[in-house]
Amino acid sequence: MSPTGAYRFFKCVDGISVNINGWTRSPAIKPGTAANTVKIVAVGHTLTFYVNGVELGTYTDTSFASGKINLMAGTWNLNKADAATNEGTEAVFDNLQVWEAR
Repeated sequence: MSPTGAYRFFKCVDGISVNINGWTRSPAIKPGTAANTVKIVAVGHTLTFYVNGVELGTYTDTSFASGKINLMAGTWNLNKADAATNEGTEAVFDNLQVWEAR
């Protein structure tokens, strides 16, 4: 997510990031330094992504049998989708919960 309300999904294959979608804006994302709640539900080969209780999208990928959780923060040149700058990044990840879907 960007500080101006854009998001993208990507996966890592052999250490290389592969975009699932391009930068997309969502009014569900609180801009700036406001806290956002992110939820990802993985059932079988399908991932459903939420922010602040709003579904952003669903992605199905049968190329992975298992995987890992990766939380990251960085700066991106968001091209035309956003006007972010390449200034320093600060992110706080709090209250991470992982449980088996039933």
